[in-house]
Amino acid sequence: MNVKSLYFAKRMGTFALNLFRPLSPPTNPVGAEFDPDEDEPTLEAAWPHLQLVYEFFLRFLESPDFQSSIAKKYIDHQFMLRLLMIMDSEDPRERDFLKTTLHRIYGKFLGMRAYIRKQMNNIFYCFIYETERHNGIAELLEILGSIINGFALPLKEEHRTFLLRVLLPLHKCIHLERTYPNYLCLTSLTNQAKPRLQRISPVNPFIIGEISVHLSSTTGLLRSPIP
Repeated sequence: MNVKSLYFAKRMGTFALNLFRPLSPPTNPVGAEFDPDEDEPTLEAAWPHLQLVYEFFLRFLESPDFQSSIAKKYIDHQFMLRLLMIMDSEDPRERDFLKTTLHRIYGKFLGMRAYIRKQMNNIFYCFIYETERHNGIAELLEILGSIINGFALPLKEEHRTFLLRVLLPLHKCIHLERTYPNYLCLTSLTNQAKPRLQRISPVNPFIIGEISVHLSSTTGLLRSPIP
């Protein structure tokens, strides 16, 4: 191993050793029982230490000396899977750093993009069809907002699947309306995706109209419903 590879290995090892950990069991109720006015997020006691590690890693990713060709040996599928698992942290400060970290990695590692999208979709599938519980939905929706903007027309099958099986079914998760950040992100994302949804033949104007009615009839959470 040459000096540069050793340099990357040490830094990646430091990041993984300090951040990849089992998350504590959730302390707040989920679904319709969740009350954002009463249920406060559980903050990570070790956050001062974790924040330093996140800042260190982001500076490493943004450094002029960073080389994706070397780092891809360490930022692999297993690394990304573990990173996405921490997105379920109850501490919003950690999720915000994770969102930025995922943005940076997605931008630098073209070969990882399909895998990252797939694993994010798996989180959404689990949320929509099984648990209806995940702390990082708002942050993941924000990331997907920038990804959707890159969807070229005509849409690839993967992108069609996401819009039809993830974005639209999210509107059926009624309790999202009780958590303003989640629902605002979903609304913004749907607004961005609307031109692409209208190009998918199975999605007729009636479905788009139904979503618009659903969004505009919510209890004041939305600033600008879909026209």
